[in-house]
Amino acid sequence: MVVMKLRVLEVNNKVFGKNVIAAKYNSLFDPMVLIFVGLSYTLTLVFGGIFISNGDLSVGELVTFVTYLDMLVWPLQAVGWLYNISQRGEVSYKRIESLLAEANEVNTNLDSNIKAENGRLEYNINNFEFEEGKSVLRDIKFAIEKGQTLGIVEVTGAGKTTLLRLLLREFNIKSGNIMLNNKDIAEYSISELRKLIGYVPQDQVLFAMSIKENIRFANPLIDDKKVEEITKICGLYMMILWLCREV
Repeated sequence: MVVMKLRVLEVNNKVFGKNVIAAKYNSLFDPMVLIFVGLSYTLTLVFGGIFISNGDLSVGELVTFVTYLDMLVWPLQAVGWLYNISQRGEVSYKRIESLLAEANEVNTNLDSNIKAENGRLEYNINNFEFEEGKSVLRDIKFAIEKGQTLGIVEVTGAGKTTLLRLLLREFNIKSGNIMLNNKDIAEYSISELRKLIGYVPQDQVLFAMSIKENIRFANPLIDDKKVEEITKICGLYMMILWLCREV
């Protein structure tokens, strides 16, 4: 655990250092552009004055040149900004590309035609580990009949959440299985299996949208009446009304 914390701290320090460097270069961009723009006007006026005094250039030609120079300033700035944004976009795209390229270790079994129905749920897990040699669950064996309720109480980190995540098939069970109606849950397609499960994770995420849009995130076709019913079940209805009155 201590080694893991040190690794996380090291990575955070590296990320912090890189962000500071990027912020420094970014803060220098606008001032440097303005300096070069001002320098170009200064050189134009100095050498233009010299050429006019020598009779090599007229005042009208100098004014025309300054006008053209002024017309070029914004396009050149835009090119610089576009290059800066494109570099950021390239880095972001590489991150997204690497994420999408990750292979799913769990077999989704999309071709399965077996319909999942509520029934007897049986855990037979001999051993489960996230890292080889570090067992998280061992000798977990119990069964729940349809309509029964089971409460699991243990210390933090004992594996309660892992039990549910295995039921959701977020990980493969290499030693043992979970049976639903005497069928291994691996035989069902993930979408079909998860239709039966209501799961509230420990880490709640609210998107930058309205409450209604957050509730309808999984199913945008839910009508307003159903959304209102859901808020009442969750105990949010009165709070939403109170917030609306405060606004």
